[in-house]
Amino acid sequence: MQTRSRFLGSFVQLPCPEVVEILGSVGFDFVIVDNEHTEIDMATSVGLVRAAEAVDTSVLIRTADATETRIKKALDTGASGILVPGITGVQMARDVVYYAKYAPQGLRGSCPGVRANFYGRDGLEYYQNANRYTAVTIQIEGAGAVREFDEILEVEGLDAVLLGPVDLSMALGVPGDVEHPKVIGAMIDMLERANRRGVKCATFAMDRANAAAWFDRGMSFIAYHIDTMLFRAAAQTAVDEMRDIVGQHA
Repeated sequence: MQTRSRFLGSFVQLPCPEVVEILGSVGFDFVIVDNEHTEIDMATSVGLVRAAEAVDTSVLIRTADATETRIKKALDTGASGILVPGITGVQMARDVVYYAKYAPQGLRGSCPGVRANFYGRDGLEYYQNANRYTAVTIQIEGAGAVREFDEILEVEGLDAVLLGPVDLSMALGVPGDVEHPKVIGAMIDMLERANRRGVKCATFAMDRANAAAWFDRGMSFIAYHIDTMLFRAAAQTAVDEMRDIVGQHA
């Protein structure tokens, strides 16, 4: 059986389990619950994780920041893993892994009764399995992270990196211009280095052509669009299709 090398997901910014169920049921491999740019809290995140589990879809939580408490609480929900934003250098990458792993690999606070352990179901095996199977992913955003990218790739326990074109455009002095040669060149260079090192790479894309181009360059994961924008586009299409029937909006 052929092993897949490309996986498609989407960002979730709506605090709505039905959205996650829909995305999973139509075939998205994973969703990223966005705690960074939304008001989604941990209580809501648990419901979104449950919804993903119901449709057999992997779920990462993008934490609000790289602090120990945010990382610990996100993982305690039972999510498949985390995506930590704002990584500006190798020390931050090391800290993220340290906060995300139980001893002896790290300092993650341990409690046998959390949902990630189904409230005590697996006993001591839970800690070993969590260290082995929970995905630790970081988002490369600062110029310092670009400079220290090789060192970041060497961080033990790091599973994947997400190259955020919008944030990189800010860091590289071309705000918002994700197609600028500086941004594309930096992303291609980092992607090639990550692939040589055997570290999986992801990025964000908003159209088929862009997603296809990055897959062809060697990306393993594409976070395709955002739920809010997908809904807006579908709603706009619906209105446009009906405009000749109902007339122009006043």
